[in-house]
Amino acid sequence: AESLMETVVRLLLHRSRLPPPVAQFRVRHGGQEIARVDFAWPDRRVAVEYDGRWHGEPGQFARGRARLNALTAAGWRGVFVTARDLHHPEELVARVLSALAG
Repeated sequence: AESLMETVVRLLLHRSRLPPPVAQFRVRHGGQEIARVDFAWPDRRVAVEYDGRWHGEPGQFARGRARLNALTAAGWRGVFVTARDLHHPEELVARVLSALAG
């Protein structure tokens, strides 16, 4: 994990009934790397991303949306996690399970 909060998310995911994710996974599509996601289940094309405060910095929102569009175009589903979600871990795990189920 690249931040303290990503570590918190990683621990939450590992303590849950979810299959273990791959951390810092590089998503490739059309021969190019389109994103590096915090956690992934590559076989199901599901990514979990922690959105911290820095995601609100100027320009970051637009870059994040372009990245999300590229992931979606490549057939991936994203689950986005904020600090609030960490106060409701059961709901977060349910969202990830739903994404993994397709």
